[in-house]
Amino acid sequence: MYKQLTQKSKDISQSIARIFLTLSIFLYSLFFQEHIVSEEFSAPLYSFALAYLIFTLFHYFWLRIDSRELFYRRLITIVGDLSILSFSFLYDSHYASFFYPLYLWIIIGNGIRFGPPYLFTALLIGFIEFAFVIYSNPFWSGENLFLGFGLLFSIIVLPLFYLSLIKRLHDDNRGLTHQVKETEHQATYDFLTNIPNRSHFIKTIHTCEMQKEKISLFFIDLDGFKEVNDHFGHDVGDIVLQEVAKRLKEIAHNDFFLARLGGDEFTLIIQKQEIPYLKTVAKKILIALSKPYHKERIKTISASIGIALSHFDESSYVDLLHHSDKAMYQAKYNGKNQYFMDKDITR
Repeated sequence: MYKQLTQKSKDISQSIARIFLTLSIFLYSLFFQEHIVSEEFSAPLYSFALAYLIFTLFHYFWLRIDSRELFYRRLITIVGDLSILSFSFLYDSHYASFFYPLYLWIIIGNGIRFGPPYLFTALLIGFIEFAFVIYSNPFWSGENLFLGFGLLFSIIVLPLFYLSLIKRLHDDNRGLTHQVKETEHQATYDFLTNIPNRSHFIKTIHTCEMQKEKISLFFIDLDGFKEVNDHFGHDVGDIVLQEVAKRLKEIAHNDFFLARLGGDEFTLIIQKQEIPYLKTVAKKILIALSKPYHKERIKTISASIGIALSHFDESSYVDLLHHSDKAMYQAKYNGKNQYFMDKDITR
């Protein structure tokens, strides 16, 4: 939606600029043309300028009513913009030469605003029309033929140069965007398990607090993980943590927010508070995490889960985290490999 509004604003601003430009060309042809060339040549020029001025007004209201990105509408304006300049060169010879930069601007500007297809379209149209001017006007086809061909050549070279520059800037921007996204990912995702880290978790749960969302927080701590590190080494421990994250992701899917707080501690944010549903999820987690690890060589891992419900009207996310942590320790105290719901859940 924002992109559409921005594009509409750009198109309308360009149409207003086109109105003033066409009006200036019309006034120029009307008041000054008769002193330079014969009336035979001036009449077609300001007649065409007047007709195009009427079209620019029509184009402005067309955009106001229908702001869709229509190729044929842009094509018509490209043809019209370049045609009125070609008429100026055709009937006004060297006195219209100061309009030449507009040739380049129309071609390059369309490429910048709308992309390479429009640049190539404008380039082709401009080349054909200016070649016709050189062929038809004695001023350009006579002793100034070399200058005319130079201008014709620049119609091709300069836009292509800018196209190359734009492409290079686009590639650089795409590379920088990729680096920014990669940096953001590294800052918010755990490097070992590739799930959100503590920083991402705090930001997410803080947002839930600000929006007063009703959520449930699962605090998951592995049982027996220290023994795995002691007996098998930290490399195997890392493999176990990756497998734990994989199993939790399969349960969480896209419905829950899963994060690793650090070490062997994980959390789940669930946007539901129905007790039977939470118990079902907790049981799935216990079953999944109690299965053997590391090619079934490790069968001593399980999980203790603390569950707490949010009451953000009365407390903060820090309190919620404290209650879920407290409930998790109660689950360990009760014998591990089980879940425990915080006492505040009954409020």
